[in-house]
Amino acid sequence: MVRLPRALAGEVIAHAREAAPLEACGVVGLREGRVERLARARNYSQTPQVHFTFTNPAPGARLGADDGYKLIMDYDRDGLDLGVYHSHPASPAYPSPTDRREMSQTWPDILQLVVSLRLGPDQPELFAYRIDSQGGVTQDELRIED
Repeated sequence: MVRLPRALAGEVIAHAREAAPLEACGVVGLREGRVERLARARNYSQTPQVHFTFTNPAPGARLGADDGYKLIMDYDRDGLDLGVYHSHPASPAYPSPTDRREMSQTWPDILQLVVSLRLGPDQPELFAYRIDSQGGVTQDELRIED
């Protein structure tokens, strides 16, 4: 089970709404199954309407404050378990085939929060998943807490 403070759930949803029709993405920091921190990351994808990449692919690129890789290093340094979030502006809140392929190779078994706005910006759907190294998806129970 993943415990997510209501205020942080609101931040993920707000980021998705602001970024639409592009995918929003960010980094999540957890301790003992409870989300303690999250930060927005820049989406560097060449096709941000349907994909997210939060690390700068340019050779020799400097890491900016909103670079996902830098955020991950910061959270790891602080002893937090790592996770990511991203949005699906027009598709279900479920990892896409691309999500499964990329995350299984890059960060298997970490928390994935996926928010969908397919029903409209006032009806967000938010779910938690883990993607294993083979691309298999397991849904985690997500509890929104005050």
